[in-house]
Amino acid sequence: MRLFPIPFFLLLAVSLTPWLAVQTPTQGPPSGLVYQPRQSHSGRMEIVGGIPLLHVRGTPKEMGEAVGKLALVQAPGVLEYPRALARLYGVEFTFPLLLKIGQGMVDHLPKAYQEELRTIHSASGATWESLVAGNTMFDLKKFVLCSGMALEPGKSFAKGTVLARNLDYPAVAQVHRYSLVTVYQPHGKRSFVSIGFPGLVGVLSGINDAGLALAIHEVIDVKQGQKRFDPEGIPYAITYRMVLEECTTIEEAIILLRQCKRTCTTNLLIADRKQVAVLEISPEKVLRRFPKNGLACCTNHFCLAEHKPEKPNYPFKSLERLSYLENSLKPDPFSVENIRQCLNAVRLDRKTLQTMVFDTEALDLWVSFAGPPSSAGPLVRLELAKALKR
Repeated sequence: MRLFPIPFFLLLAVSLTPWLAVQTPTQGPPSGLVYQPRQSHSGRMEIVGGIPLLHVRGTPKEMGEAVGKLALVQAPGVLEYPRALARLYGVEFTFPLLLKIGQGMVDHLPKAYQEELRTIHSASGATWESLVAGNTMFDLKKFVLCSGMALEPGKSFAKGTVLARNLDYPAVAQVHRYSLVTVYQPHGKRSFVSIGFPGLVGVLSGINDAGLALAIHEVIDVKQGQKRFDPEGIPYAITYRMVLEECTTIEEAIILLRQCKRTCTTNLLIADRKQVAVLEISPEKVLRRFPKNGLACCTNHFCLAEHKPEKPNYPFKSLERLSYLENSLKPDPFSVENIRQCLNAVRLDRKTLQTMVFDTEALDLWVSFAGPPSSAGPLVRLELAKALKR
């Protein structure tokens, strides 16, 4: 492993882990997850096919209380993840400064999200510093992982579009044991599902009741002279939650994202019920990359000339992973299993923590928290349409 010589708050860890290997799916439901069923006035935790599924509803305070009491109190170990990452890459000495920058970012959040986060804090007993780190570390310190593909109508088993991805992050502090699917029903906003971890107010992967699905992929490089990081921006996971709460189409998402003050560089794989795309996002620009041969594929670098640096870095074989996915044209149409096999081929082994497939028309989710690597399967089907209804 090595670190790129860029500012400490954007330090990257790049691995030479082998990839493009194929594994036979494991059998049985995910094991080792920490959750047990619970219920409160504003939510409930249930286990479906081995997958923990949390339902929360109401005001920011009510949802924060449900997350804290039903999920985070069962998974306190997830709070160790930010510091464990800093320790893993030898930058723990920067942690106080990262927290200071992160607190400034929390102060820029819309008031509703600040209230939800503070209620999670009071309801769970978690330290405020751990929650600040967990909700801003993705912007402050990049680990440059994840692979995804979105398929246009007619390219897959589904009637509409499909979005699929691996969430890849270092599996320190046994973070894979805390994976969680959460159904949010916020007052006055669209219902949505987030696949992530308890205490994370933003969204890394998700879908809303209109069939708009998205998944974030981190990027480190941008064209020389363009801004990499804006500490006054809103953490990207929060902006992507805002997209799910307010938008129904890719066009609406682009408008909202351009109106937001953005922190850093990311690729956003996105699909509504009719179309798919990759949005290349930086503090200065939101650009749209259209699909090729019915596929929109995404890893960890910019491709469009307006963003792409002259000498780009391709961390964790980002270019090879993208090429593999873009050339996965057979079979046609793709089944769920075909998609899982593609994601398993570009997995990052122990770093592949979550694997998922969204059907935007049926509002179905196939998800694996097994492993890692989660892409080795099996995928558990969750029918979300009923859960997303008011």
